[in-house]
Amino acid sequence: MHIQKFGKIYNIFITTKIFYFRGLTKGIITFGIGVVMARTISQEFANPMP
Repeated sequence: MHIQKFGKIYNIFITTKIFYFRGLTKGIITFGIGVVMARTISQEFANPMP
């Protein structure tokens, strides 16, 4: 009984950790893309095409 309860808690912990890690990775990637796009746009405005 006690071992089953621990296993359930452990499974929940693992799944939440995976979801948290996925969200974190997605957030970092989105942030990186945003920064690159912002830099590109600001460069376009700073150096207009001739």
